Amino acid sequence: MMSLPVTTWLVAGLAVLFLVLTARVIQFRIAGKVSLGDGGDPILHRVIRAQGNLVETAPFFILLVFLAELQSPATWLLGVLSGLFLVGRVMHGFCLAFLKSNMPLRTGGMLLTLLPMAAMIVVDLAIVLR
Repeated sequence: MMSLPVTTWLVAGLAVLFLVLTARVIQFRIAGKVSLGDGGDPILHRVIRAQGNLVETAPFFILLVFLAELQSPATWLLGVLSGLFLVGRVMHGFCLAFLKSNMPLRTGGMLLTLLPMAAMIVVDLAIVLR
């Protein structure tokens, strides 16, 4: 049986973050008595977007890590890039879901999302083209 420790830890960490962000959405929906959409509440809209942005970005990164881990023993590089991505997602999600505003945290979170993703694309293509 093949072991995929980096992918496993990455998915587990992202799942925990997803649960936290989902709980935050539920908390604001109950408080605002909003069952669908954001009810015009800008704070609920931010919280929903924090969760949604995670759901929109994480699958691509998970797939890139999974494919690389299947084909390459360089788990240290995958682990570093996955760790950076996870930190970026936590920063971005925390900023949107728990703070009124913090552009440096949000910007840093997006950089730590997009740069590791770009690096993983290069890693995956390098594995295939070697």
